[in-house]
Amino acid sequence: MTVEHVVLRRATEAQFNQGVVNQLEQWGGGLSLPLFQQREELLKATGMGQELTGWVLLPSSAPADTLDFLCSVRTYRRPIYYLPGSSSASPHPSAPSSTSAEPSAATSGTPTARRVTAYSVATVFTPAKNRGKGYAQKMMELLHAELRTKGDGAELLQDDEEKDGKPLEAWKGGKDGLLSFLLSDVGHFYARAKDERSGRGWRVQGTTTTTWNLAESLQTSPESFSTPPTPPSGFHTSPITSTDLASVALADAALLHTSLSASVPSSKPRFIVEPTPSSFEWSTTRSTHAFAARGLPVPSLWGFQLRGEAEGGRAAEDGWSYILLVMDPKLKVAKLLRLRLASTSAKELVAGHASYLVRAAAELARSHGMEQMLGWNVPSAALEELEEGDKGVTAEREGNLSAVAWYGEGDGEVEWENNESYTWC
Repeated sequence: MTVEHVVLRRATEAQFNQGVVNQLEQWGGGLSLPLFQQREELLKATGMGQELTGWVLLPSSAPADTLDFLCSVRTYRRPIYYLPGSSSASPHPSAPSSTSAEPSAATSGTPTARRVTAYSVATVFTPAKNRGKGYAQKMMELLHAELRTKGDGAELLQDDEEKDGKPLEAWKGGKDGLLSFLLSDVGHFYARAKDERSGRGWRVQGTTTTTWNLAESLQTSPESFSTPPTPPSGFHTSPITSTDLASVALADAALLHTSLSASVPSSKPRFIVEPTPSSFEWSTTRSTHAFAARGLPVPSLWGFQLRGEAEGGRAAEDGWSYILLVMDPKLKVAKLLRLRLASTSAKELVAGHASYLVRAAAELARSHGMEQMLGWNVPSAALEELEEGDKGVTAEREGNLSAVAWYGEGDGEVEWENNESYTWC
């Protein structure tokens, strides 16, 4: 059978569950099948899991519900903040419907950051017997059309308002996916899976990673986490627990939208994946299960916040920084989900915040037996705050390569800002 005689379909529940069984050996992380299935059910129950769609590639002659599919993939509907390039008249061949009170790039001289839909693409899997036949590439080529034409705009807008009161702009004709993004463990393979309309696939960008060996760097004391680093003068710290994740995400998202809207215009479109309560929940749920499944104490803290004190003892919002991390007890690796650093009116980082938060995160990671800590695209100014032996090793990573497929106008060149690990799924 050739790749010309295949069809991409939404997975039935039975097909999705069969996909989980298929993926155990590659992504089970040493878990038994029941524990792996339990983890997947927990993730599906999260807010982000509710935005999950499974897809399967089938022979065109096969029954639509066959469990013997050729390969599979998942997509997650995600909100992003999007700012058109300074020369862009419209982000999409069909102009956006007027669902926002904010002026659009087409009606004012200055582009405005808009909240629109994108898709995370994940869990691309081909069973061993079907590999080397071009099925995965064909599946991904067909997937583009599903992401940029899915759904009815009015329905999507109504659903989102019911969830968090912040509408996603809907594209006329139901074209709600402005872009999709993925993390590739097979190099630039996905660049070859091209969208029939644009002729482009997923382009890799933003793969810088900083790695800290926790046995050698970021040591603040020989004791345990009971003696964390001292916060910078004039600021107080507080831990981030599971109950804090939603408020942290919403506050961060509002500030990111404001900063992107006020940023210096660029010739290229720019976007930020919105940090949402559901994306933080998804990552911490996965980490929690990894500890619980191995009979280890589950983390109660996921990071730290720093706030300045204004007159009268009230927290000053413009002095807010935080760090969020998750941990993998099998690999003994902590991963920074998000590092937000407060800046001054001159756009310089508030002194001491980066050093404190990175050290505090390292102590938390060590207290749970982690041996390494990773951060994606950590700002160079943040690393400069650290002492020479604590800067870690910064290099381009070979796996988990961030890649974007752009469905708007232009040549496909787009800038992904705040490309950090919270975007992963």
